[in-house]
Amino acid sequence: MLRNYCLLLSMLCTQLLSAQYFRVSGKITDNKLEPLALVSIQIKGFSTGTLTREDGTYELKMEEGKYDLIISMVGFKTQIISLVITKNYVQNIILETGDVTDLSEVILKSKGKDRSEEIIRNVIRHKEDVLAAAGAYSCNVYIKATQEDLMPRQKKTKKAPPDSIGKTDAQQHRYWSWTGNS
Repeated sequence: MLRNYCLLLSMLCTQLLSAQYFRVSGKITDNKLEPLALVSIQIKGFSTGTLTREDGTYELKMEEGKYDLIISMVGFKTQIISLVITKNYVQNIILETGDVTDLSEVILKSKGKDRSEEIIRNVIRHKEDVLAAAGAYSCNVYIKATQEDLMPRQKKTKKAPPDSIGKTDAQQHRYWSWTGNS
């Protein structure tokens, strides 16, 4: 039993050592040594790749071997760089500007319809169903109201505040209970 575990452990260690990854990194700039953001870096023959960051740097993790990197960006000439990876590798790249005549105009046309008006009209059409879905409801409502006469107001003089027993019905706060359908 112990012999089987040792054999299994040695096979796993061999497998882990053979699948060692190395870091390929660098910076991509233009002719003026200004960093280029969002440059595409693809590994030829693989579906993996990356884009450069805002400062023009990139990083890939690759196994040991020989690879072709395809570096491309709109307005620049595409470059293919062959690398033999046996350790961590730093590869800085300067992209050359391409012919401006290679760029062509792209026109996108779409026939989009604003559906908001259609949705609102549909809700209005089915208003009774929407209101019926809410059902009957009741709630307690607090209303604070005062009554004003049409007579012109007289200037108030400062008086001691009266106690609440002496207030008229119009001056007192009322609690109302309301029940109804929407």
